[in-house]
Amino acid sequence: MSLVLKPMGKITVIPTNQYEVACGPVGKRTATELRSVTWECSLFNATSRWANGTYLAGTTGIAEPEIRIMFETDRGEFLYVEYIARIDLAKHASGKVPGPLSTGRVETDAERLLWLNETAIVGDGLFTIGKNSMSMVYSVYALDRVD
Repeated sequence: MSLVLKPMGKITVIPTNQYEVACGPVGKRTATELRSVTWECSLFNATSRWANGTYLAGTTGIAEPEIRIMFETDRGEFLYVEYIARIDLAKHASGKVPGPLSTGRVETDAERLLWLNETAIVGDGLFTIGKNSMSMVYSVYALDRVD
């Protein structure tokens, strides 16, 4: 048995306000309000109804965002998503390494999507910082088993 990646579209995250503890006992900790999050895939298009995130950046330069989102699909179904990503912010900003990799899970009671409750999702991201903006875009995949 082996694992394969099943394409699940893309998630786009647009943050807004950010608050931080610059030097706590385990490093820099931020809490971020997410203005909007969208998930576009062949099964649904979903928009965040509630979303936030935190990240921890330690002395090694690796940041670990933790994101929580309640999506509503275009059919009125709810999906709760949690994921953790890891990124070397300084190296990524300089173009030396790719964006964040993420792992997460989905919870839903939507009949047609119940299989997501037993599925891990992974993402390969692009983190963009502009003069007055910031965004994260992830290509999302469901981990699936094949014989």
